Amino acid sequence: MGLETKHFKTSGECLTYLEAGRGDVVHIAHANGFSAGVYEPMLLELAKERRVLGLNICGQCACDEKVCPKAPRRISSWRQLAREMRVFLEKESGGRRITGVGHSIGGAATLICAVEAPRLFKKIILLDPVLLEPGLVRFIAFMNLIGQRHRAPLAVRARKRKSSWGSREEAFEYFRDRPLFGGWPEESLAAYVKYGVKDSASGGVELACPPEMEAQGFSSYPTDIWRRVRKLRVPVFLVRGGESDTLTTRARDLFMKHLPGATLIEIPGAGHLFPMQLPYETANIIRDL
Repeated sequence: MGLETKHFKTSGECLTYLEAGRGDVVHIAHANGFSAGVYEPMLLELAKERRVLGLNICGQCACDEKVCPKAPRRISSWRQLAREMRVFLEKESGGRRITGVGHSIGGAATLICAVEAPRLFKKIILLDPVLLEPGLVRFIAFMNLIGQRHRAPLAVRARKRKSSWGSREEAFEYFRDRPLFGGWPEESLAAYVKYGVKDSASGGVELACPPEMEAQGFSSYPTDIWRRVRKLRVPVFLVRGGESDTLTTRARDLFMKHLPGATLIEIPGAGHLFPMQLPYETANIIRDL
């Protein structure tokens, strides 16, 4: 059993998604700069008992451009990603409530989608979602106001990311030595090279998600995110990496204060990218909730 790449057209755009397994639907929304296929070990584990779907953010995946041509694309807001998710799930759910799982930016987009279309979900599972502390959100709002959103620190860093290599083997060895991929097992790193890298027209390989596209994701943070948290009306499970530097303990506590009925799970010793670091353990958590 493997992941099958399929295409979904909406509003004149062609989006790609991955599918595997049969049974109750679980949708996985991926992190910024990655793609659904990078979660392959976790997805295939879940697909043993579920029908797993993973919609890609347009411009962040290595799709076949002959089938799915890409016009110049911008991520204008995370609400845009939530709307695309909503349209996709309305079609693929078959009228049945699904389990929505989102990691990082995908967690925030799943949260927004669940607020706008709660009828789609029987529950949502947020894996270390990007919920910034209110003070930082206010700073981002100010930067937006003065036209400096492109200077968000993570966006600036993303634009400097190395994006091309002579071969997939060279890319694999490069990633293996980078702190970002620390603790990733071989199968997760192989999935990143398989789905996160594509052949380059100029020879060699390049990131499937161009640095500018990743930067747009970081510079379009929804500054109304905490208002949306308070509007959630579906069962919520918050799963945090115990050592995460993205979902801080203060943001975690604020989330639980706003949603005292939510269930909190922490994974000791894990960082923000625990779905890749611990794909089978993460799959088991999702399956058991």
